[in-house]
Amino acid sequence: MNCSREIVKQLSAKQLRQAVYFTQMIITGCAGLITIFYRYKGVKFSEFIAFDWKELVYFSVIPAVIILTIDLLLYHYLPNTYLDDHGVNKKIFKNLTLFELLLMTAWIAIAEEWLFRLVIQSQFGIVVSMLTFVILHTRYLKQPLLLLNIICLSLGLSLIMELTGNILTVIVLHFLIDFGLGLYMRKA
Repeated sequence: MNCSREIVKQLSAKQLRQAVYFTQMIITGCAGLITIFYRYKGVKFSEFIAFDWKELVYFSVIPAVIILTIDLLLYHYLPNTYLDDHGVNKKIFKNLTLFELLLMTAWIAIAEEWLFRLVIQSQFGIVVSMLTFVILHTRYLKQPLLLLNIICLSLGLSLIMELTGNILTVIVLHFLIDFGLGLYMRKA
């Protein structure tokens, strides 16, 4: 763990942000290629896209408020060691402008939910979708509370996708959570 902490200390915030953008480019590219492949096999992903205000409120906004409240309570009341990601999130979000934060968290939500929920979950199921999502967040694997948090988040996103059949609900939910936590990290 100390090795990871030392690497994070050596990297600048700009380098960590570049790594985030590079990762999202890879995820977006993979999602795009897999979408094209399955489209030629007759899969119509457009059937999973619908705009419904009521659904967005019930399945995106309300869950986001609940999840953010729980996360902020954990950050407030638990010792830092329980939620320690070696300072990666704080370093990434600390000096972002509001606009940069909005763009980054929107891209993350769109790319990850497109790949994990729309493409992988619709073709391979919830378990494969959840496992790949959790594995992508490798820095949480050695922290039990962060690992539990990302597993619960992935399960929740997967179940909401299954329940609504609407990728927009999970994209908005993911965005609201990341944007809210990013705002918190900017102040921390």
